[in-house]
Amino acid sequence: SPQTIEKLCEVAHQPNAHGYQPTQGTPELRQAMADFYKRWYNVDLDAKSEVLPLIGSKEGILHTTLAFVNPGDAVLVPNPGYPTYTALSKLLGADIVNYDLREDNGWQPDFDALEEMARSVPAGAQGVFYLPTLMGERTPWWTAKVSGTLIGFTLYHDRRHVTRAAYEGVMQSLNMCGAILDENDLPVRGLTLIGGGAKSHMWGQMAADMFGVTVKIHATPHEATSLGAAVIAGVGIGWYNSFVEAAQCIHYQREYQPDPEAYTAYRRHLEVFRSLYPQMAGAYATLYDYQQEQ
Repeated sequence: SPQTIEKLCEVAHQPNAHGYQPTQGTPELRQAMADFYKRWYNVDLDAKSEVLPLIGSKEGILHTTLAFVNPGDAVLVPNPGYPTYTALSKLLGADIVNYDLREDNGWQPDFDALEEMARSVPAGAQGVFYLPTLMGERTPWWTAKVSGTLIGFTLYHDRRHVTRAAYEGVMQSLNMCGAILDENDLPVRGLTLIGGGAKSHMWGQMAADMFGVTVKIHATPHEATSLGAAVIAGVGIGWYNSFVEAAQCIHYQREYQPDPEAYTAYRRHLEVFRSLYPQMAGAYATLYDYQQEQ
């Protein structure tokens, strides 16, 4: 109605009409969040001063950027993306690095371009190593006192080496588990990749080259957890007589064979990769203690 439109226009002209509500959330909500972190992560939080409920991820990203970004830092900003990301980065004096999200690619980053960049560098990334221990590590080190590490980077390396090292670090961490099995007379004779990472052609070939075995990619890699639960349930209720029989329902879309030259290179790469944390354990512990003080 005209009255409704008139009222909407009136409210839209009010200077505070588009502001966020100045609220910290109810004390009960903040306390529940603090209890959750204590229960699941053994982290102590003061519900009054260290917990802030947000109305959306954009607000959280904005305030996180204010806390961590300094003038001259590079900030990755998606295009298209919320204008807030670009505007705030400019206010902070940061260098904006755009990456395109295209409709024909499902609005995802161009992983093919990343893999092409990584392929331009030989196996081993010419001495650049990445330890993907962003939240501590389980097998084989079992410690919370280790953090993500990029090591070996020099003036002769560039983003191609860093990209390759990131791919290699993730897969080499998995390969360490395979090496432990092999040392206990349980060699890995083949791999089936499933989950988000299985969509990567580079990781598929890298797995074959590191493990030295045939790697098969599941026909529906995105259904990892639910499919595994369904197979287990099928055996449990007698739908399948055994897991061997259940495995016959697995279908593959492609496979990778190990490259002998890359396999040899990655054997030496694994030796260095496995030695990095043990040799730097003391430094990691010191860094961890310092981080807890912040």
